[in-house]
Amino acid sequence: VATANSGAKVHAEVGENASITGKSFDLIAKRDVKGGAPTAQAYALGAAGGLLLGANATVATAKSTGETVSAVGTGSTITTIGAGIAAVKAENTSLQSATGLGFASGVLSVGADFSYATSDSLTQASLGDSVQVSGGSLQVVAAGSDSNYAYAKAGAGGLVTVPFSAAYTTNSSRTYAGTGSGDATHKIDVANFYVAATHTANFDSWIDSTVASLIGVSGALAKNTVNATTEAFIGTSGYVEADNITLQAGNTTHKGSPGATIPGSGYGTPGWNVVSSSGGLADVPAAESATTVVSDAQVRVGAGAHVEQTGSKTSPGNFDLDAWNSVSA
Repeated sequence: VATANSGAKVHAEVGENASITGKSFDLIAKRDVKGGAPTAQAYALGAAGGLLLGANATVATAKSTGETVSAVGTGSTITTIGAGIAAVKAENTSLQSATGLGFASGVLSVGADFSYATSDSLTQASLGDSVQVSGGSLQVVAAGSDSNYAYAKAGAGGLVTVPFSAAYTTNSSRTYAGTGSGDATHKIDVANFYVAATHTANFDSWIDSTVASLIGVSGALAKNTVNATTEAFIGTSGYVEADNITLQAGNTTHKGSPGATIPGSGYGTPGWNVVSSSGGLADVPAAESATTVVSDAQVRVGAGAHVEQTGSKTSPGNFDLDAWNSVSA
């Protein structure tokens, strides 16, 4: 059994009723992958052999949880001079890799190998209620990217063999970017107002269950699950005046190869998801690969909000509200 867990929490915060003035303002919370190495990596290897019975089981679990939060507290004031930018950003990147290998031999041989790569992330950038912002631009951005890869291989040889391998990936994410309530004296008054929440889920799983025997039964299961909630919002009774107004919320889901090798494992990335094979007088191979994606992207303007585009006839500016889900699986 091999288990690797990462549960980092990264917060960048301005407290309540703060007053900040400058050419620009950056509040950034960031969690990143260093040098391409996995955030959590697990590798399990098991082998067994006996004259009559050979049995082994391996379980490899790589799991990442945590939160990345950037927040400005209630009642604060941020003023940038001229065309200065006020940026509140939360950026999260994680990579999980799990590999389980097992081999058994004997007159009766049984092998079972399981790999789990999972992530559960919160990425949030926000302004509290009654926060005043004035100046060139306001950017409130939450961007998350979680990658999960699992590989399992079970092999058995003998008179009667029963190998089984399973690889699972699970990607759960919550990504939020938004502003709070306000009024005519506690408002956001800038040239460019930009709020965006985006998340990318990358994943794949591979399994190989191989039998060499007189009587062989092999099973192989690859299962991927994605559950993503992403939201960009202006809060209830929010008050925004800007020449250009953009709110965006989007999810990108991609099932596919991470490259020539499985991250962190050194094993070449297979060209298939499932191999279940057996050879002998009686063979019963079984295989399944399944992917489930639940993806929710929303742009929300709260009840009672005042959102005014202040451009002119000759330079009207942009008013864009976009939400999307892009799935490649």
